[in-house]
Amino acid sequence: MSKVLVTGGGGFLGGAVCHELARRGIPMVLLARGEIAGCGRECKVVRGDLLQPAQVATALAAEEYDTVIDCAAIIPGKSRADSSEMAEFHANIAMTQNLLSALNGKALKSLVKVSTMDVYGFRQGDVCSREEQLPTPSTGYGLAKYCTELLCKDACKIMRVPLAIMRCTQLYGPGDTSSKFIPSAIKAARSGCEVNIYGDGADKRDYVFVNDAAQVIIGAAVECWNGVFNTATGTSTAVIDVLGMVRQICPHPFPVRFQERQKVSCDIQVSVARLTMMAPTFRPTPLLRGLALTYEGL
Repeated sequence: MSKVLVTGGGGFLGGAVCHELARRGIPMVLLARGEIAGCGRECKVVRGDLLQPAQVATALAAEEYDTVIDCAAIIPGKSRADSSEMAEFHANIAMTQNLLSALNGKALKSLVKVSTMDVYGFRQGDVCSREEQLPTPSTGYGLAKYCTELLCKDACKIMRVPLAIMRCTQLYGPGDTSSKFIPSAIKAARSGCEVNIYGDGADKRDYVFVNDAAQVIIGAAVECWNGVFNTATGTSTAVIDVLGMVRQICPHPFPVRFQERQKVSCDIQVSVARLTMMAPTFRPTPLLRGLALTYEGL
């Protein structure tokens, strides 16, 4: 891998990927709509909006790279306030289509598409997700990401390029600005405010530290993985137990409020057999350690 093109570098996971590439001294081209700071001298930022096909084609035409890591996505609740779910659905698909069109004719060694565990469509009673399962998305975002996976599969088959689809579970870490439980709970605990838990807190999730996910994604790019891989730890932890760890980290007490559940209850168990086969030395950051780093960095 001589140089890697990264999209979505201004986001939570994309930023972690860029910083890890910089730490390793791997040259990169970062496609972004605006300024991106802190990626080091090995990073060249080129301007381009993935929703504007002509901009993307022009921005990437003159650049040299042989690997692509596509982290770009419009995450529900983090886009423009006036954006509808349908608009976000079409935008996620359009961004992938525009990128793939710009890549047509490029001599690539590998393409890594960052996807999400939401493609499995978790419903009440679901226990374990394996890559062999037929995705049945239950949200517009999950469906959009599955559609982008299929677009990448078709394009890479034509281009004869290895494609690694990385289905990420619940990411957490410093710099997370989402409304998910871990960043919300830590921010509330730090300020002594009330931490909200929906239901009884027994729901289990597989939480993966964002830097760990970045390392796995870069490993897939460097080693030209081919296939679908769950990017997770393989261990699920109940929300109430995560709260207990936050209590260990926080130097002062904070109130907790249990609220009526807004979604159906389900425990998410993720198979990481394929990931373990490809990266046998991968050791996820222990949750307590990751929470402590997140507490320090938020």
